[in-house]
Amino acid sequence: MASDVPEEALMVPADPGETAFCDVAGRRMRLEDCADLTSAMEQARQGTAAFNVPEELMRDETVNIRLSIGFPAETRADELEENMALRPRTPQEELAGQPGTIETYTPIVGRIMRAELTGDGFRIEPMNPAEQTVSDRSATTWEWAVTPLRHGAQELALRTVVMGVTADGTRYALLPTMHIEQVRIERTAWQATMDTFRDLPEVFKVLTAVLTGATALLAAFWAFRKALRKPRDDPGKKS
Repeated sequence: MASDVPEEALMVPADPGETAFCDVAGRRMRLEDCADLTSAMEQARQGTAAFNVPEELMRDETVNIRLSIGFPAETRADELEENMALRPRTPQEELAGQPGTIETYTPIVGRIMRAELTGDGFRIEPMNPAEQTVSDRSATTWEWAVTPLRHGAQELALRTVVMGVTADGTRYALLPTMHIEQVRIERTAWQATMDTFRDLPEVFKVLTAVLTGATALLAAFWAFRKALRKPRDDPGKKS
């Protein structure tokens, strides 16, 4: 059965302002906005990342932790040495000389990235904007001032997200990557001593409860013993 819709009408492009469900965003939105987000997704690819974690962290002492992200460098085996000197610095090279061990991993990288560092046992202050543009010509670096608040084994979580931006400036989180790092927090002898004194009130509470219970039990025992020793009236004795 032939369609009643003219062939010219079928060739008319869709109205960019028309709304439809966008798989990338998981919601209905304008077609042109969905196209922007889809383009951001298609440009994203596996990149490289490096961050420095000090070999030993001390409680209450602030250290700077940096994360550097870049697109993978495209180099050829026959590339001349002088040309290699002009290539962009890798994230590992960007963090060379920073304190601690340089850890590396491979997040999904896009043009606009958001990076966040979190950890329950830390006070973390960002030193630059969470969202930055990643360039082909250089690695992009984030920095945080990190202060451990508890000793022992703790976790630091690095979350990076490829962001999509629509024409009106609305931002959407598209492709997240999470990296967890286990760190050990030490404490000084003075801090250990003070921790012991802070724990003493709890110890005293437990001892007080034990002593109170023991005292009550002892009092009941003596009351029972006294009751056994009390002389009973002789039913055959007349007054």
